[in-house]
Amino acid sequence: MADLSLRPRRPASGLGRHQPRQGRGGQARSVPVPQVGGLTILALVVARILWRTFNPPPPEVSEPAGLALIARVSHWLLYAVFLLMPVSGFLLSAFNGSTTQFFYLFPIPGFEKSEAIRNLFQSVHLAGQWAVYALVLLHIAGTVWHVAIRRDGVLDRMLPQQKPLIRG
Repeated sequence: MADLSLRPRRPASGLGRHQPRQGRGGQARSVPVPQVGGLTILALVVARILWRTFNPPPPEVSEPAGLALIARVSHWLLYAVFLLMPVSGFLLSAFNGSTTQFFYLFPIPGFEKSEAIRNLFQSVHLAGQWAVYALVLLHIAGTVWHVAIRRDGVLDRMLPQQKPLIRG
C-alpha cells in the first residue's frame, strides 16, 4: 500500500545520503552530501547577506505599502531560514557525535553525543524544511503576481540590464 503521509522522503536518486568516493588504496570513502551541501549553502548565504549590505537593491517601484512589507519580510525570512537550516543540520549531526568532513579539506569535529539536543535540532531542521517550502512557494507566487498579473516591471529591476539587440 502506498504511503500517503505528508512526511518528507529521501529521493530515490540517493541525494541526501553519503555518496561513495574512491579513497587511498582503492578503499571507498563517502562524501557526506547533506553536511557539505548545508555548510556550502551557509557560506553562500552569508556572502549574499554581506554583498546585499554593501550593495543595496535598486529603488523600488511604486507599490502598495502592504505588498512592499510582504516582500521585505519574505526576503528576510528566506535569509533567516537559509541560515537556520545549515546551522541546525550541522548541530543535528554534531550532537550525534559525528565529525563532518568539508570536501575532505578539513574536519569539523562533533560534540559529545546527546540524544535530547540532537532531537531538538532535528525538530528545528524539519520545521525549517517546511518553512523553506512555504517561503519558496510564496516567492514564486509573488513573481507570478508581478510578471503575469500586475506587469509592473519588478522582475526587470532585479535582472541585469540587457543591451538592446540591434537588428539590421
